[in-house]
Amino acid sequence: MESVLSQTDTDIPESLKDKDVTKAFYGIVREALTDKIEEKKQAQIIAAEVALEADKIIQTLVKVDWSTPGNISIQRKMIHLIGDHLIDEVRDKYQIVLSFNEIDNIAEQIVDVAKIRYK
Repeated sequence: MESVLSQTDTDIPESLKDKDVTKAFYGIVREALTDKIEEKKQAQIIAAEVALEADKIIQTLVKVDWSTPGNISIQRKMIHLIGDHLIDEVRDKYQIVLSFNEIDNIAEQIVDVAKIRYK
């Protein structure tokens, strides 16, 4: 988990260079796609795209106290929108086998990291 959060891997795309939280999202997605995409470069590109879009979704919905249990609807909306993006722009676009459980797990992990990093 620490390596995902800090993402010190030298394979991080340039588009994520100064975006520490987005790097953590990238690590989550890369790990989830490791066994799904054989081409390493393609996996990096897809993971970076998802990380950037997830960050955009989260930043759009963030408000004061969004990460508290009283604002679970915001967190659920984030998970839902990230999941939709994974379905449309990863699973369907690239024909990658991802179950709904895997999609939900990726989206939930991203939101969990965002709750820690974007307090």
